[in-house]
Amino acid sequence: MTLMITLAVGTVAGYLIRCWRPARRVVRWAQRQEVGTAAWWPAQPVLAAAVIVMYVVHPRRSVSNARSWQQEPRVDAPELDPEWAGRRRSS
Repeated sequence: MTLMITLAVGTVAGYLIRCWRPARRVVRWAQRQEVGTAAWWPAQPVLAAAVIVMYVVHPRRSVSNARSWQQEPRVDAPELDPEWAGRRRSS
């Protein structure tokens, strides 16, 4: 019986934490802090921890984002030419 109560409480607690998303709220708070305010200094370790978590959880995406400024921009897809069929027959 104790096991069932523990599982039920854990399930409800996990659901509530998932809905509340405390980590996302803390990171958003840290991102809103401006330089020169008293809250900027406590926000720096939070942002550093968030960056470390991103590199650990999603390493390929994080490295790709870090290197993206070094890559050449993508070429736009060719536009549809409405007269392509007419030119195709003439050649």
